[in-house]
Amino acid sequence: MPNIVQAIINIVIMLIILGFLISLHEAGHLSMAKLFKVYCFEYSIGFGPGILKKKRKNGETYFSLRAIPLGGYVSMYGEAGELPPGFENENIPEERSLDKIAKWKAAIIMVAGVFVNYVLGLILIFVAVSCFPIYYHGYGASASLDSATSTTLIYNNIKVDENSEFMTSFKDAVSSRGESYPKEIDDFFLLEGLQYQYTDETNKKTVNYYVFDGDVTMYRDGSELGKYVALYSPENLVSDQDLSKNIVFFPALKKDGAYVEATLPYQSHGVKYVANTNEQFVLSDLNSFKATVKVSLLPSYVGGDTIKGDLGKSYAEKLDLSLTFESDGNKWKGSGVTVLTCKSFNKIEDAFEDWAHYVPWANKAIFEGIISLFTPSGWQNISGIIGMTSSVGTLMSRGGAFMIFLYAGLISINLAFFNLLPFPGLDGWQLVVIAVEAIIRRKINPKVKGIVSYIGLGLLMLLAVAVAILDIVRLVG
Repeated sequence: MPNIVQAIINIVIMLIILGFLISLHEAGHLSMAKLFKVYCFEYSIGFGPGILKKKRKNGETYFSLRAIPLGGYVSMYGEAGELPPGFENENIPEERSLDKIAKWKAAIIMVAGVFVNYVLGLILIFVAVSCFPIYYHGYGASASLDSATSTTLIYNNIKVDENSEFMTSFKDAVSSRGESYPKEIDDFFLLEGLQYQYTDETNKKTVNYYVFDGDVTMYRDGSELGKYVALYSPENLVSDQDLSKNIVFFPALKKDGAYVEATLPYQSHGVKYVANTNEQFVLSDLNSFKATVKVSLLPSYVGGDTIKGDLGKSYAEKLDLSLTFESDGNKWKGSGVTVLTCKSFNKIEDAFEDWAHYVPWANKAIFEGIISLFTPSGWQNISGIIGMTSSVGTLMSRGGAFMIFLYAGLISINLAFFNLLPFPGLDGWQLVVIAVEAIIRRKINPKVKGIVSYIGLGLLMLLAVAVAILDIVRLVG
């Protein structure tokens, strides 16, 4: 049931995004057409059978909502060569035809939707980086571990159940050191994780994890299974979670029968073995599993979404604790430790800095994506409405509203570039026709233009279906 609910949420969010972007794209065309007195028959969001069709009293343009929300259009006099049904008896002045206005005006009408989408994309990206919190795997900082060693550490703020095993271990550790730490460690101590990167050869991608313990022995029904590496992999970044949901175990990698020691710079403080990342440990309903993981607490204060205090000193004063994980069916029992979200809001100057980073990135990514369509390998990465919708849940779990607005901005810029392609049915094709007519100083047969445009739209629909099938194959595969 949760998966069905999430799927419905994803679909609703994607329909809202597409409906918003497409409606404003077509509004760009409509506004310029009205400015230049071109008669507009219909402003439609979507294709196919009509759901809603309204016209203002004494108005001339119908506003329509249609069943297939994968596009939209503005139907203008002089564009298709024939009057649409219901307008045959309208006495429309010839000077209000798209064919009769100056070519530069017609070009502005055609490029208006592209312009609106591009500017809207820039606005949505800025809204993302300036109005919503940005979520992180953890707080990262450089700390001097001793006089000769400095490294980057990843921290997560935690909340501990007063009656949990973790709190008992904490009290015992403090007592054994003869020190006095605050009783309440919520918002005061940070859970340490060391950054670990590996290449997933199966899915051909690089993944970041955070190491809790590089020397874990796993037991099944009391029998030792061997050495494992305990990695921290958050289920999502936007909600607090029990630590047990975030622990991922990989068998320690063996070579010539012996475990392979890590060559990471963190080897001296915790990462003893390299994880065999192609063989993730999976719990079974039929067995009782148990693992003891060493974790560390660092005394540091978190306030205003930033770490305060001397991190090097915090590391020197850290507490090393042991936390036992036991299976409960096909999941780990609750640990009593809640890993809190790590997030921050940008200051206005930081927002502009992030915006200046994301805009060139978005333009470059989309431009390279369009270019790749003309190469055999580029079609392997193309994604349509189904693939885009399936990404929404992942984006929300990684960054909430920030990622959704960033994604919407990327889609909007993508629509702008895509519509500039000189393919029949797209705005770029209309611009080519206008340019050709301006050069040859005569009009192309309206029926020919209409037929070519309809063929182009048909091919685009076939492409959408083919890409949808490819998306489905990827999802079920």
